[in-house]
Amino acid sequence: MGWLGAALITAIFAGLYFKAAEPSITRLPDPFEQAFVWEEVVAPKLSGPALKAAALLVSLPIVGPLLVGVLKNDNGVAHVRSLAAALDVTPLYYPLVEPNDSELEQHLRMAASDASRPPLGGRVAALTAAYASRRTTPTHVAAATVAAVEASEQGERPLLALIALDAPSRLMRSAAASTVRWAEGRALGALDGVPFVVKDQVDVEGYATLTGTSFLHRVKQRASNASKDALPVARLRRAGALIVGKAAMHEIGIGTTGHNVHHGTPRNPYSDASYPGGSSSGSAVAVGAGLVPMAIAADGGGSVRIPAALCGGVGLKVTYGRIPTNPSELLGSVGVLGPIGADAASCAAMYLAMAGAVTEAEAAEFDQAEAAPRQPVVHAAGFDRTDDLADVRIGVLSDFSATADASMRQATSAILEGFAARGAKLVNVSLSGLQTAARAHSVTILSEMATEMDLFHSSHLNDFSLDTQIKLSLSRSLSARELLAAQKVRRHMVDQLKQIFASVDVIATPATATPAPPIEPEEAVDLVTTEKLMRFSTLANFAGNPAIVFPVAQTDDGRPLSVMLSAAWWNEHVLLRMAHAAEKLRPPLQPPQRYHGAEIDGLLRAA
Repeated sequence: MGWLGAALITAIFAGLYFKAAEPSITRLPDPFEQAFVWEEVVAPKLSGPALKAAALLVSLPIVGPLLVGVLKNDNGVAHVRSLAAALDVTPLYYPLVEPNDSELEQHLRMAASDASRPPLGGRVAALTAAYASRRTTPTHVAAATVAAVEASEQGERPLLALIALDAPSRLMRSAAASTVRWAEGRALGALDGVPFVVKDQVDVEGYATLTGTSFLHRVKQRASNASKDALPVARLRRAGALIVGKAAMHEIGIGTTGHNVHHGTPRNPYSDASYPGGSSSGSAVAVGAGLVPMAIAADGGGSVRIPAALCGGVGLKVTYGRIPTNPSELLGSVGVLGPIGADAASCAAMYLAMAGAVTEAEAAEFDQAEAAPRQPVVHAAGFDRTDDLADVRIGVLSDFSATADASMRQATSAILEGFAARGAKLVNVSLSGLQTAARAHSVTILSEMATEMDLFHSSHLNDFSLDTQIKLSLSRSLSARELLAAQKVRRHMVDQLKQIFASVDVIATPATATPAPPIEPEEAVDLVTTEKLMRFSTLANFAGNPAIVFPVAQTDDGRPLSVMLSAAWWNEHVLLRMAHAAEKLRPPLQPPQRYHGAEIDGLLRAA
């Protein structure tokens, strides 16, 4: 090679070393600095041979840490340590904000005031009303749903919403039992006979839980298939709802587009050349395409809300601890399970069935299920109070929202004007350290994901997609100091939000910074797009408060434009009410390009 070549290689490595070296903290930032700055992600878009080379390089002992260090430094991860050093607070490891006695009593009063209200309406209520009037039956709807799923998989661009369809005999037996209950006047309630799908991250008896991979079910479970339902699934079954199948997802939930090399990438029903969003891609596609009116999803960094927003659904990220979870679901300290509905009422109906503390009887049967033991009664009080919003104060993060694309900003402004026209008060609010909080969330969720996947890193690394391999390499580079610093930042953001929610009821932003992006023809790592899709979502995951997305407009080519509202802990009912109000304010949406609910629509209209 000669001395010149050796000198060149030495210079390259020296340059990488200094660029990758962890920065020292030389200046403490002001934790309450109000000047808003947002820096775009700095990372190349990789595909093809470049992606393969990058996945190899970041896994190498010396080169890998240098490249990952450069990526971290270019994207301000060190700011997490700097802000934490300036904060005189204790770390907050789990964002569980317990209600006080007064709040518990207030929720009881609200729930009691709505106890006699009729069903909430929407697609779910249309189904059960048709069952009650005998215009159709759960048996007919189940058969039509299976036919719709099968039809959606045909052609050059199959929808790929589901990775597993329930055995028709099992689904039809459940539907037949529901049909008998309705005929005999013994319906179990508002969800009896209503079909739904479950994200592949959540256990359903008799199904493999792959979590978007090709192998996890074989190495994490004693048998290939789950031996029993997760508790929220069991609650829905007890309510009579019908499981149609398992929905596709982004591999291990570590992406926001929904791209999946193992099972195929689901297509956005509003634009089948566009991504559906992730990681709960199949859940949102199944709802958006009319296959089912509701779906179980999961959200650790926007994974309920991003796909719901891109696919025209209503997605609710609940308060941390509101819906029981299981350690196997890879949710950590940032994730929750939640519903995606075809409309606000369907989302509310599913939420009401899934949420609530684990009862003593449930704890005996579902020994790993965890939920907040002290939480308000679950309700949707005020859902139909949509004409007069004078009691609602909406916090507007103007500077933050301005970082979104023009179409997203315009859609958000229009719905806020509509809310104001019905009496809502718009209040400018600000949060310091928003981007540092987003980085701290990334440190947290990636650290937790690296820990969950540690067992499989050496034995199954090549079974992951290249995208996942690169992200896991980044995850494994994070230090204990960075993780602990992130938890101090978490405390700081929770404290700020508590102050803001003392003066406003909800905070409004766009749901995403960009509409649904085009599906890449091959696997790619595009951290710029990943961040744009999750930009407004991560704070609610980090702080544990609830948030909801709902469509308010469309692009010229029909892709949904959605808005996000977040609320104080345990105030899901406020979010559901506002999503319902938005449905009455927005212009009618053009139907999806790929709609497969026509046969079910016909059953609902039948005389």
